[in-house]
Formats: sequence, structure tokens, C-alpha cells
Amino acid sequence: MRWGLAVPLCLGATISGCAYYNGMYNANRYAKQAERSERLGRSGEAADRWRLAELHAESVTVRHPHSRWAPDAMLVRGRALVHLESWNAAIVVLEDAVRVTPPGEQRLEAQLNLGRANLAIRRYPEALRALDSAAQSGVAVRRAQALLDRGRTWMAMGRSAEALEDFRVSEALEARYEQVAAALAVSDTVVAVDFADSLVALPFNEGLWLRLLDGMGRAGVAGKAGAIVDRLVVRRDVAAGARARLLLADGDRHALVGDPSAAAARYRDAARAVPDSEAARIATVRLARMDLRVAVDSASVEQARSRLEQIALLGGTPGQEALDAVRLLRRSDSLAAAITAPDAFWFLRAELLRDSLGAGDLASASFAEMAERFPDSPWTPKGLFAAIVGGHPAADSLRGVLRDRYPESPYTRIVSGSGDDPQRFAVLEDSLRLVLASGTGIRRSASDDPRVPVPGRPRENPPARPAQPSPVRPVPTTRPTIEP
Repeated sequence: MRWGLAVPLCLGATISGCAYYNGMYNANRYAKQAERSERLGRSGEAADRWRLAELHAESVTVRHPHSRWAPDAMLVRGRALVHLESWNAAIVVLEDAVRVTPPGEQRLEAQLNLGRANLAIRRYPEALRALDSAAQSGVAVRRAQALLDRGRTWMAMGRSAEALEDFRVSEALEARYEQVAAALAVSDTVVAVDFADSLVALPFNEGLWLRLLDGMGRAGVAGKAGAIVDRLVVRRDVAAGARARLLLADGDRHALVGDPSAAAARYRDAARAVPDSEAARIATVRLARMDLRVAVDSASVEQARSRLEQIALLGGTPGQEALDAVRLLRRSDSLAAAITAPDAFWFLRAELLRDSLGAGDLASASFAEMAERFPDSPWTPKGLFAAIVGGHPAADSLRGVLRDRYPESPYTRIVSGSGDDPQRFAVLEDSLRLVLASGTGIRRSASDDPRVPVPGRPRENPPARPAQPSPVRPVPTTRPTIEP
């Protein structure tokens, strides 16, 4: 009997009422679920819920554009598009929502989201207009968010003083972290460090802390950032994985400011924090790369290579970073084994060690070794010159070799300060470029051959053989005709 009564009730409902129950109810339900998922850190689940909320809200605006639920649907849809980072679509929907919504908190909420969308696509004046209105909200949470986003807009416009004031007034937790960035932007590092120190006692938020500490590193107070990391990593509410990531990021900051010993210490701490984590593997890769930078012999290189190859086999972000280094090492091996023009490719190998792997000491040693390996090469003086510039410990002896063996070389004349011969110099440089551009005589390594498996890369099918063999072309062997 009750079911029978429900049928005429439903049939007698207004179109607007059906629109609400069939569209708005589901739109609001999925929006609440999305917000709950975001609070729990389930970003993928939240995105799925926002898509469903946007879909149901859109159905209301399309099917019943003049119903009393249309402004509600526009707002829910605009919020969903903002969370999905569909900024341009969000702006179109939210501008309509602001236009059709009566004055009040619902319109201010639409303006808050409209300001956020405009800020995301760098429409700063439009963002400020919307956020100025939203900042007048009587709802504390909405007002705090509007001031936070307006401060971020001021920061993006380079007006850090106005940003700092908005961050100070906002009651949003993120605004307290943003105060540090604003203080750094106005070059008040003392206030910035004080702000940062005051945040240590708050509940830990990894994402906010990582951004704050990186900003301190870029502002030249990496040491202060490291001191704060020391206080954070001993807290009980900081999980082991977060501790490893904090240490890893601090190691990167020390490396950027040219403090390799402090960076290595942080990387070792990160690797010990959670040995089987991604952060630990990345730290191991960074340590191996640092070992390559100070390597002076093949034994040191092989030790670092072995560690990198082990990480490369595990895949993921650390594996890719390790594999990039492994491929450079294999390229170095190929250049060292060149059959044609070995002197030119040995020089290129030393440049690879120096410029791509950062192994400056090993590169300088390789440049200097050209005097023994290729004493008659026209490019050996160039290698000796590169070794001297690279800080080779026997730089004075190398200058003597240049002076005694290669007195007429343009590179020797540069080192001695007696000027240079532009024409002879150009001949040498052009001939070296020509030989290296040919690329002939280099044995392919495993990293160059798609038929040979490489750690972290699946085996590929071998390329089909051509029906007819390619004609053999002569190997260019152009060398300068002048004497070194």
C-alpha cells in the first residue's frame, strides 16, 4: 500500500523536485565523498568522485537550466572542475554561477573558486577581483581560504609585502607556511626562519614542509633548513618514509649549494631510514653519482657502476635515474674502444665524463693521459689544455709538456699567453668536429642495441633485416694537415 501511494507522489512532483532528487542529490553526495577522500589522502579516489559529481551537476544544468536548483548545480560543477584542474571550463561555469546566484554566501563560494581557477591560469587581475569579494565572507573557513589564495596571487604578481599581510591575517594552516616564502621574497630571512621555527610544533604536513624547506634552500639559508630537518626527523609523528624523503631533499639542497660532504651524510641517513624505500634507492643513486664525481681510477668507477646497475634492475624512478648513469658509463666504454680516430673519441669520452657524469677528476686524468696514449695526435695539446683548466694536480708539469713537445700548437700558445693563431685554431677545431660527427669506428654497447636487454628495459624484437645490404661507405678520416 505504501509503495502504491509513492507512485502518484513521484508522478505529481514538480520538474524541479525531480531534478533535485535525480541530479543534485547525487552531485552533492559525490562531492562530499570526494572531499572525504581528499582528507584521507586518496587523490585518485577523490578525482573519480569529483568526475561523478561534475557529471550529475552538469545533467541538472543541461536538462533544467531554469530550475531553482540550477545555481546549486553550477556551483557544484564549478567546484568539481577546479578540483580536477580543468581551469578554463571551471571559469566558464563559475562566471555563470556568480551571475545567476543571488547575493550571499553561495555567491561568495562561487567567487572563491573562480578566483582559484583564474590564479591557476595566471589571470591575476581577474583572480584578485573574485578573491576580494570572497574575502568578505562571514564563514571563517571560506574567508581564510580566500585570503590564502589572494596572498598567493600577490606572490605570483611579485608583490610580496601584500602577500605577507594576507598570509598573516588568514587563519588557514597553509598560510602560516606561506608566510615563510613571503618573508624570504622580501629578503627578511630572520623573520622567515622565525616563522619556520614556530611551525615545528604544529602537526606534521610533509608536502607543506618540503615546499617550505626547498624555498629556504633557494633563498640561501640551506643551513637553517637543515637544522629544522634535524628537529623534524626525531618527531614521533613523522613516519619513517617521510623521514627518508626529508633527508633526501636536504641532501639535494646541500649538493646544490656546493657542500658535498653534508649532502653525502644526508643521503646515507636517507638510505638507512627505510632501506627498501624509493627514497633510499634514490639516495643510493645520488651517492654513487657523487662517488663518480671524485673517482680517479677505474676501480672506483666500477664500484659505482655496480651499485647503479643493481638499482637499475629494480625499475621505478630510482631505476631510471640509475639507468641514465649506467648508459653514460657504457657510452664512455664505447668511446674508449673506438677503432677509427681513437684519439678524437678518447677526447670526447673525457668530455662526457666531465660534462655528463660530473666526474671532473677522472675527466682531467683522461685528458692528461692523451700525452702518453696519443703523443702525435693534433688534439693532444687540446686535451692537456682541458686537463689544466680542469684543475689537474700536475698542471705545472702539463704546461711543461705543452711547452716542450707542442710549442707551435695553438693550444700551447693560449696556455702560455702568447696569443693564438685563429686560422690554425679553426682548422683543428673543425677537423675534430668532422671526425666526431662521423661517429664511425665506435663499437655499439648494450645500451645502444635494442636487441640486447638492459636493466630496467624489456627486450625488444630485433629490427627486420633489409632486403638488400646497405652499401659500405668510406670512413671519413679527415685530419688537419698542420703539424701539432
